[in-house]
Amino acid sequence: MPVQPPVRNLRPVANTADPRYRRTRAQICAATRRLLDTTDAGRLTFAQVAAAADVNRSTVHQHYASRHELVADALATDLAEITRPLSDCPFDRADADFRGDAHRDHDHGGDQPDAFGPGLPDAPPPAELVQMFIAARQQRTVLERLSGTDRDLLAARLTDLVAEQLTERFRSGARPAGFAAVTPAAHARYVAGGLVQLLLRAIVAEPSGAGTAGDDHGPERAAAEAWALIAPRRVRQPLS
Repeated sequence: MPVQPPVRNLRPVANTADPRYRRTRAQICAATRRLLDTTDAGRLTFAQVAAAADVNRSTVHQHYASRHELVADALATDLAEITRPLSDCPFDRADADFRGDAHRDHDHGGDQPDAFGPGLPDAPPPAELVQMFIAARQQRTVLERLSGTDRDLLAARLTDLVAEQLTERFRSGARPAGFAAVTPAAHARYVAGGLVQLLLRAIVAEPSGAGTAGDDHGPERAAAEAWALIAPRRVRQPLS
C-alpha cells in the first residue's frame, strides 16, 4: 500500500481526514514527483502541477502554501517507500552481534581488524539497511537539483515518516538493547534523524563513479556506519 503523504501545516480549508482530501493530495504529490524527473525544483510552478494532476490550480494552493512544502512532501512520500525495509530490520540483533564480535576477538587472542572500517562492527550490517541505501541512490538525480530549503524540508518530512515507522517497531520490542531509560518514541525520533541525514548524504554527496558494494562510499559502508550509530558497540570486556 502506498505511503500517504503527511498532512501538516495546512490552511484550514478542508477536512484533512476526509479520504477524498487525502486522495487529491496523493494525486498532487504523484504529479509533482513525475514533473521533478524532468523539471528543476526551482522552476516548478503550481500551474504545471495542477495540469499534471488534472486539478485546478486553486486546489493545489488549498493543499500547499508554498512550492517548497509541495516538493518536500512529494519526495518524502517517494523516499518513504525506500525506507520500507526498516519494517523488517532486526534492530534487536545488535546485542548478538556484539557478543559474536567479543567471542571472535577472544578466540584470536585480541581485537581483530574491523571489516567495514575503523570503529565499525565486524559483522555485516543487516541486509535491510544495505538494500535501503542501494535503492536510495536511484533518487540522486532529483535530489542533487534541490535547493537547501527544499532539502531541509524534505529531511524534516522524511524524519517524521521514519520516526513513526521506527516507533511502532521499538514499541513491539524490536529495539537495540541499552536504551530502556528512553521512551520508544524519543529513541525512534533520535534514530530517524540520524538515519535520514546519513541517507541524504549518501545520495547527494557520493562522489561521481563511487557506490559499488565494498568501496569507501558504497551502500555497504554507508549501511555499516548507520548500523554503528543505531546500535553502538559497547566497550569490550574480556570474556571469562
